[in-house]
Amino acid sequence: MKLSAGSPSAENHAHPRASLVPSTGIYEEPVWGGFPDTNFSFEVLKGGTVIQVIECKDRTHLRLGRALDNDVVLEHPSSSRLHAVLQFREGTSECFVFDAGSTHGTFVNKRRLKPCMHAPVFAGDQITFGKSSRVFVVSGTTGLMPEEDPSQIERIRLKTREQLSKSKSEHELQSTTFKSESSAKGSELGITKDDFERDLDAFDWREYGGSFTEKQKTERERIRKSELKVKNLRSELDCIRAKERGDNPLTVGQRTQIFRNEEALHLLEENIDERDEVLNESIRESIRAQHACAQKKKIEKGGKR
Repeated sequence: MKLSAGSPSAENHAHPRASLVPSTGIYEEPVWGGFPDTNFSFEVLKGGTVIQVIECKDRTHLRLGRALDNDVVLEHPSSSRLHAVLQFREGTSECFVFDAGSTHGTFVNKRRLKPCMHAPVFAGDQITFGKSSRVFVVSGTTGLMPEEDPSQIERIRLKTREQLSKSKSEHELQSTTFKSESSAKGSELGITKDDFERDLDAFDWREYGGSFTEKQKTERERIRKSELKVKNLRSELDCIRAKERGDNPLTVGQRTQIFRNEEALHLLEENIDERDEVLNESIRESIRAQHACAQKKKIEKGGKR
């Protein structure tokens, strides 16, 4: 990644919004564009390490792309010739990201932006371009931080729990039938329901040696993928924290990445715990059904004698 020596023009154009000429990659500033009243900068992180700091002093916007005439040259092959623009609003502390119709997209906090629209960004936001692993973190004063919005995390949790609730409802419906059958057959053979359920209470799918249904296999793979993500996030957190020393404190970008990783870890671990219980209960019901079937066969076989 290279920062060119050229500085963008501060001239305002008589256009209500930015425009893009695909054939030349020309970006025209919106009428509200101009010099901000805050000194913005962008920390570029790779693997949790700051490899570059891009200062935006005396700039009205910043062009990023694969072409050499951009302000920041993106070297990743998934980058477009003019990939995106960081645009400032004149006389304010507002910053926007404009995806210039790139092939592989521009992402803010892992969410893909709609092309040719100005999306607001705040201090601590993480911007990525195409398939590059390099992360651009918006840096500035604390006043640039957005208001806390815990509702976003709650919405993620709610969505996850709604999905899990659907699976639980199916298992609970089956459970009523299986428990009734198991209790009835077990009583005839002198096996109490409490004995059978006590053995199942300590059940863990990770130690299960029996067969899985297709739905159970899918759930198992989802849990394993989430556990791998947890492992990778913890490894990245350890790597970032190891860089902190008394004479070398962590940067804003690194602290932000720690915060986001910890939030992601919390959500993933909650998700794993809930999916664990759904899968365990699903397999318990399968075992109850198999047990009830086996007891029924024993009774029928004993009756024939």
